[in-house]
Amino acid sequence: MSSKCIYCGKSPSGYYYQDWRGTVVCQEHKDCIIQCDSCYGFYERAGSDVYQVEKGRFVCKTCIDNEVTLSNLGWTKKQVLSRLSKVGFDDIRDDILNIKIISKEEMNKMNEIATGLHYGWSDICVRGRYNFEQTIFVMSHLNKIHFAKILAHEYLHAWQLQNNIWEYNEYENNHKAKCICEGFAQMGSYLILSTIEHPLAKQLLESMFRDDEEVYGKSFQKIFKRYEEVGWFGIIREARLKQLKID
Repeated sequence: MSSKCIYCGKSPSGYYYQDWRGTVVCQEHKDCIIQCDSCYGFYERAGSDVYQVEKGRFVCKTCIDNEVTLSNLGWTKKQVLSRLSKVGFDDIRDDILNIKIISKEEMNKMNEIATGLHYGWSDICVRGRYNFEQTIFVMSHLNKIHFAKILAHEYLHAWQLQNNIWEYNEYENNHKAKCICEGFAQMGSYLILSTIEHPLAKQLLESMFRDDEEVYGKSFQKIFKRYEEVGWFGIIREARLKQLKID
């Protein structure tokens, strides 16, 4: 780890940023360097260590070498579902879920539909009164840790849908319901990151507790506080009974 800015080569005299590897950049030089869109690592310039994978998007070689693709998706799915099952989410029907890995450009086109869209999104196709299929979209070129974080969040949305959770049904019409829905789904991301021993997982987890955005950040932090009081069984039970609160 170097304490000197990757751009100017000097020790920061004021505020600075540090990535999961310990690479530092001065606050005033943050926009002068390249940041990996998968692990958020800092790079001085594009080259052999970081590539432009699509317009305006760069991903480092480390993440490319460890990215989740359709050909190796099965292992990550198994890891995520197993860890969710162990804490009580043992009734997620994976047979009615489709997972698609798409580009950032394709994901951005869904921005008009999905509120707070970043790296994942779910689409529901209703077939009759009781039958439906859900497609989970995850952005391409994500390393295993980041992909698992997103997938766990979307799997908890699947659980909400499959269990007819009130907040999920009221998502579009009720802001409080949306906050509970997304905050609860973030608990899936928390679970995955908290069970991975890796500096990137640690940094991603810490960022969840620093996030002051209302729907995803503060709502998660409030539900996490309740989880500390009643555990997984408690918050799952409260979600089922329409008793989960963020007041």
